[in-house]
Amino acid sequence: MGEYPVARGLTIGHEPVGAIEKLGSAVRGYSEDQRVISGPICTSGHSNAALCGCHAQDGPGTKHGWKGMGGWKFGNTIDGSQAEYVLVPDAMANLAPVPDGLSDEQVLMCPDILSTGFSGAESGAVRVGDAVAVYAQGPIGLCATAGARLVGATKILAVECVPARMDLRRCASRP
Repeated sequence: MGEYPVARGLTIGHEPVGAIEKLGSAVRGYSEDQRVISGPICTSGHSNAALCGCHAQDGPGTKHGWKGMGGWKFGNTIDGSQAEYVLVPDAMANLAPVPDGLSDEQVLMCPDILSTGFSGAESGAVRVGDAVAVYAQGPIGLCATAGARLVGATKILAVECVPARMDLRRCASRP
């Protein structure tokens, strides 16, 4: 099966962007036809792992609520977003509305790439005035560079050897 424990036959895709077709009876705060995104980490919001802030380890069905890769559900343990319809588990914990005026293309990277990059600055506890290094300036690295800048890093060393990525990095790291 490779690096990740993906079950055979699942639909792939883990960056859902779309409109709500049907709401579950317990879902509040959202409406049908509302445009939303959801990340690939679909936390239950109430397991021990989720309550400790470790949403990616939210392993339902375990006695203690922790499971490696437990929270990464889309395309891993349930059908992913490259399908006509997608069931979002625990929707109130996992959906985010798309603001009016933004296209699907403008928000496509928010559910995974952008949030992964920005969480690097958060996990690294980057603070105003810090100097940081970000290795590789692909999509996630660029978002980590931008995230470090947004939280106040004043010196960012972006390490990259691909010339085209080096040009993009200059834009992401500028104040």
